[in-house]
Amino acid sequence: MINSKMRIKSPMLPLVVSVFLLFYPFPAASGTDSKAVVLTCGASNTGKDADGREWSPDAEYFTSSISASSAASSQDPSLPSEVPYMTARTFMSDATYSLPAIADQRYWIRLHFYPATYGSLNPNDAYLDVIADGVQLLKNFSVTQTSKALTQAYIVKEYSLAPPASASLINITFTPSMNGSYAFVNGIELIPFPNLFRSFGKMIGVPDEKIDVNTSSFETVHRLNVGGRYIAPAIDPASRTWYDDTPYLYGENVGVTTNSSGRIDYDGMPESIAPVDVYSTARSMGYDYNLNLMYNLTWQFQVDVNFNYLLRLHFCDYQARGVNQIVFDIFVNGELAEAGVDIIGWTNKSSVPVYKDYVIFVKENSRNDEHITLALHPATDADEQPEFFDALLNGLEIFKMDDPMRNLAGPNPRPSNMLLRAEAKEAARAGQAMARFSAAEDGIHVMGGAAGGAAFGAMAVICMTAYIKKRKVQGVDGSTAAGSLPISGLSQSDGSKSSHSTSTSHLSLVAQGFCRQERTDSFAEISLADNHDMNHGRELEDNDGSAEIFSQIGNPTGR
Repeated sequence: MINSKMRIKSPMLPLVVSVFLLFYPFPAASGTDSKAVVLTCGASNTGKDADGREWSPDAEYFTSSISASSAASSQDPSLPSEVPYMTARTFMSDATYSLPAIADQRYWIRLHFYPATYGSLNPNDAYLDVIADGVQLLKNFSVTQTSKALTQAYIVKEYSLAPPASASLINITFTPSMNGSYAFVNGIELIPFPNLFRSFGKMIGVPDEKIDVNTSSFETVHRLNVGGRYIAPAIDPASRTWYDDTPYLYGENVGVTTNSSGRIDYDGMPESIAPVDVYSTARSMGYDYNLNLMYNLTWQFQVDVNFNYLLRLHFCDYQARGVNQIVFDIFVNGELAEAGVDIIGWTNKSSVPVYKDYVIFVKENSRNDEHITLALHPATDADEQPEFFDALLNGLEIFKMDDPMRNLAGPNPRPSNMLLRAEAKEAARAGQAMARFSAAEDGIHVMGGAAGGAAFGAMAVICMTAYIKKRKVQGVDGSTAAGSLPISGLSQSDGSKSSHSTSTSHLSLVAQGFCRQERTDSFAEISLADNHDMNHGRELEDNDGSAEIFSQIGNPTGR
């Protein structure tokens, strides 16, 4: 038996500001005889990144009739290292990379993009399609547009294909999307890992239906160490990166974080499922059990519509000592995913990890609020009330699953309304400043044309330099990582570049993904909003319909 005084309290971890799905993978975990392929595209020699990993030239792996190796014209200060981002392979026609692989092996495929000027090519003209072993990864993808929408200098996309049955090669083909466009890539990684997808996912909203996830291909959308810190791939047995969950919490009440000082006992579960650091921390609802009955512990993610998504929830209860002490319900998009979750009931003892897979189809709707919302609430409908009204979660992974056409591509994102308003505001301020200087110039003609012109020119340069520096500091032009979140952050999409058969909105990482809507309170957007109060869950001046979603799930079972 435990009581509230026995719970380990820890302060809310600060928001981890990071770029979209930045990974630093290491060689594959033991147990595979396949080697990692890590390529710096367009480079003529091997090079090492900031972590000391060695990247090889790509020349021996690809075939193309029209390609060129180019150096980036400038280096953004937010790039983690020159390798692989300061060189690129550009393509004016189809180009295919053939990478060695073995049958029945799962791989991470990571694509690195840095939207700079390469030779005489304009980065705004880069639109590309990418197909890997018949799976459409990207369609009409604009790195420049994505980078601007996410206020990030570079983009990393992560995928995992269904294990090949017999192939000895994985082919990745890059194609310019339209006449006048070109394709490019800065880095490619093919990383083998133990197959983590041998389970069946419970289909939410369809009773008794399960999805065989082993036969699916995925795009990583989010990977979160809930209640914990950033986890680098060096610590992860499957070379993954885990991010803080704070940016995705929704509501005034965001619970408390706890940590275990004891040993985590995997009890036969493969340690490759998730590192021990994921199961050693958690987010629970808090210590006021009456308050816990009045709210849901909720996370919100914007995603592409008309896809299935695999949600993998990681649990480890290291505080309860028996069954029926902490029992809760899980809701996804307002639908009951699992009732009466008792972690100790699943594991039979404390400090033993367990995970559960759920699949949900996110369909297009008229409210333009294509989200996945995950909510936990104490169970109150059981015949025997649990000892504590609480709920907890240790880790969360969200993967987009390929559709029946083997497509994973989503539309290009567009900047959020907040970002567009901020840019317009800054431009207006700059225009007003120039007008004032112009008026001042008119008033000082008595100083002589040359002297007056020089003075005005100097002031104009100072003004514009200050404006540009301000934009860079605030992350408006995407040149710094100061306001970046792991993609898929929260986004809105440009329907004009949609690649799906029906109108969709958003992209994804690790990564993903995964553009943020106006409710996202990253540091950059707080500064852009002139420090308006933007606490999680506080309504802003948007009409995206999100409030309606949460009013519907706020009391999902009528309590």
